[in-house]
Parts: sequence; C-alpha cells; structure tokens
Amino acid sequence: MRFKCFLAAAFGLITMIVSVQARAPQESRDRAWRGVGPQPCMGTPTVGYYKCPSAPEAVALRAGRLFDSKTGRMLTKQLVLIQGDRIMDVGPEGQVK
Repeated sequence: MRFKCFLAAAFGLITMIVSVQARAPQESRDRAWRGVGPQPCMGTPTVGYYKCPSAPEAVALRAGRLFDSKTGRMLTKQLVLIQGDRIMDVGPEGQVK
C-alpha cells in the first residue's frame, strides 16, 4: 500500500515537472545578439545558425593606361570599380562613382 502511494506521488510529481517545463517560455532564437563573437544569421530549426555572408567588398583600381578594345585606343587616368567579383564601372577618374 505504501509503495503504491509512493509510486502515485512520484508519478504525479514527474508529470507536474514535465508539464511545467513544456509550458515554459522558450527563448526566441532571433532575440538581440549579446555580442559574443560574430553575429550569426538565423537558420531553420533543423539547420540552426549559420554565418552571415559578408557584404561585397568594393575595390577601385587606378589604371595609368587602359586599352579600350572596342575603339582600339590606349586610355590614360582610368578607374576600374570592382564590387565582389564583378566590374561595376570603368571610366575617367572624375566620372566613376
């Protein structure tokens, strides 16, 4: 008899703990980043976090002389603007933005 009461009490206690834990508010995955290491991007629940891709880096190359294959001329004081892996603009130094 005592054993049955003990089992019933233990079962009730375990059930109560599990139900309280199931209803406990879960921390949001997209809450403010606390600044520990690089900020991760959010993923799906199966994947988790992944690193954010960096913004494409822009590079300006100053060409002393640049050959224009369309006109067959050698151009001077030209600027080549590269963003990521693409050439975005080519032109005289004062006109490229």
